[in-house]
Amino acid sequence: MAGVVILLLAGGFLAVWFLSSTAGGQLTADGTGTPPPTLSGETGQGLPPPPAAPAAPASAMPETLEGAIAYVQFWFETLSYTVASGDTRALDAASSPQCRACAAAREVVRDGYRDGARLRGGGYSVRAVTADDFWSTERPALRVVFDRHSRSSVGADGVQRGLFPAGAFLTCEVLLERANGRWRVLEVQSVGAIA
Repeated sequence: MAGVVILLLAGGFLAVWFLSSTAGGQLTADGTGTPPPTLSGETGQGLPPPPAAPAAPASAMPETLEGAIAYVQFWFETLSYTVASGDTRALDAASSPQCRACAAAREVVRDGYRDGARLRGGGYSVRAVTADDFWSTERPALRVVFDRHSRSSVGADGVQRGLFPAGAFLTCEVLLERANGRWRVLEVQSVGAIA
């Protein structure tokens, strides 16, 4: 019993670390992307926030492996929109209220936009979304391999306050659930990184 509690706490800690340290920028619908512009000097030179939150594609709705994969890609797009815009509503709708890593990501975004500050960069390029042989709609867990571009925090005065470095071939496990006939992210757990 104590081992289970320790495992759950460790998984929760890793998930919070993953999202709080990787919340980020731009993805295309197919999961590929280009890194956002980097900051030059001390003032932010980044992309403007997207005009609207991404909508889940029809391919992300079915209760199938293909639908789950499409939903995970959409969720990363939604996380990117949230970081780029400071608007957490789309991420809330795409995530379970029980998702601790999702709540941690929302706090990072809220802190990043507090008092006129902004977040810049931090985009994701999803390389692969896969499932193991035990995948089923009762156990929807997917492994994601992605690159994370650097993310900067820029104060209201335009001065860069902090920089979180990029990472390549990072991995996580995304757990899904079905609610009201659609997928949503139940948890995100970091499983390691190859950089």
